[in-house]
Amino acid sequence: VKLVENYRGVQRLGDEAMQKEIDIKNMLVESVSDDCGSFENMRTTIQTEHKFKLKDLPGMKYIDIRVSFVEIYNENIRDLLDITSGRSHLRIISNDGDSYIKDAQWVFAPSAIDAYKIMRYGQSNISYGTTNTNAVSSRSDIIFFVKIVTRSQKNEVSFAIYKFCDLAGSERENKSLMVLGRCLSSVHANQKAKRIVELVPVRESKFTLLIQAVSYTHLTLPTNREV
Repeated sequence: VKLVENYRGVQRLGDEAMQKEIDIKNMLVESVSDDCGSFENMRTTIQTEHKFKLKDLPGMKYIDIRVSFVEIYNENIRDLLDITSGRSHLRIISNDGDSYIKDAQWVFAPSAIDAYKIMRYGQSNISYGTTNTNAVSSRSDIIFFVKIVTRSQKNEVSFAIYKFCDLAGSERENKSLMVLGRCLSSVHANQKAKRIVELVPVRESKFTLLIQAVSYTHLTLPTNREV
């Protein structure tokens, strides 16, 4: 996660566009038949393990939260939240150090339970298979994005983006995992030498390209600028 303060790349939505986003959110949330018991268990576990504290934001005008969910299988990116045609083979756009997925669906999530149900909807679209050790195993790498945009009373805009990742559960060679290991090894070598002795091979897999800001703090935050 990385925080960007005084961000100016925010696009205001009109009433019609905002209502369309709310309709998409409602459709995804209402399609998930869950008693929310697992949500409460997850929230309790997170609170117990991490002991997060509620924080007052006296100078905050509003907070906007949106989520996106994709899977990467054989270096092809598929949108798990797409409600139309199951968009696959999405492209990563890189420009001046920024990387984001073109045309990925971002869904408005005004509450924790909304974000949870949207995630559950995406999970139902993940590609699964069977291995010798697991009857049900994810065949793809998945990334769940949470983007938080805030505007203060002084109209100062900041945002943070969180990326929750799960690598494919497969007995076969996992390219994402191999490249991630090489990237971390190169970063460690550069830190140890206090200079660049190895180029970080972040572009050798789409997974590492998308999570680069999380793994390598000297690189720029990837984000979708159309907030």
